Amino acid sequence: MLSKGKSCVGLGQPIFFYLEGIWWLAGLTVTALFLHATALSESILGGLLAVASYFANHAECTRVQWAPNQRENFAAPLLLLQTWLVSMQLRDSHRRTTFQLQVSIFILNCLCLLFWQFSQFIFLTQTAIFFVMEQFRVIDRNQRYSITYHRLLSMVSWRS
Repeated sequence: MLSKGKSCVGLGQPIFFYLEGIWWLAGLTVTALFLHATALSESILGGLLAVASYFANHAECTRVQWAPNQRENFAAPLLLLQTWLVSMQLRDSHRRTTFQLQVSIFILNCLCLLFWQFSQFIFLTQTAIFFVMEQFRVIDRNQRYSITYHRLLSMVSWRS
């Protein structure tokens, strides 16, 4: 047996230094869900109902309690925040969206791509939906250009 000064074993238990961060991100998931549902329903009751539904169906909504070290647990709250901000950008169609909102969407896109390799497919699906929305005249071309620009810029910066 090695002496205490020369052992690399440490405490003898695996250290999961990021678990506390995972639990905070799981809490951020609920917060992002509440913000998104409140914004879409324009009512706090809608946000509370969404959070209650999330907790009632928790086993089907997430796997964070069984496998906290999966990469999707890092990206899921950021994806919800990103969709909330994109919804805010689409809702604000009559005036230009603020630069801070666009930078926030760009940063969240980059973080999602950094944390989870399947985020690119979610962003591809979102972009396809925005093309369909433009064809049905739900959004105008400038909004789609702005959203597509953020997607491409985050993809290029992620790949660099």
